[in-house]
Amino acid sequence: MKILVFGNPLIEEDNLAVKIGKVLKKDFNVFFVEKVEELLNYQNEKIIILDVVKNIKEITIINDIDQLKEPNLVSLHDFDLGFFLKLLKELNMIEKIKIIGLPQNMDEKKALKEVKNILKKF
Repeated sequence: MKILVFGNPLIEEDNLAVKIGKVLKKDFNVFFVEKVEELLNYQNEKIIILDVVKNIKEITIINDIDQLKEPNLVSLHDFDLGFFLKLLKELNMIEKIKIIGLPQNMDEKKALKEVKNILKKF
């Protein structure tokens, strides 16, 4: 099982997954992803994605890519992780993905503990 960690370490509301990923790396197969295009390196593999999700109050497991909200595309800068995952699914380049969504303002220690428990179940 590979865990792909998304987020921007320089932006406070988007760096929780990166902080947790650094700790998880000691016990799990963790890879930090800087650009969504890097998902092409993991096609047809079973992967877990760890990322911050806006507007959620607790850690949420997403098992179906179709649950992800459609972005409003105005320019190429609007292609986000959800859009890219849906595109890869449509092209049959990915099979199953689990996304562990973290709330933006969750306490880091609490999030780490909960994510470890979730990963042990996988």
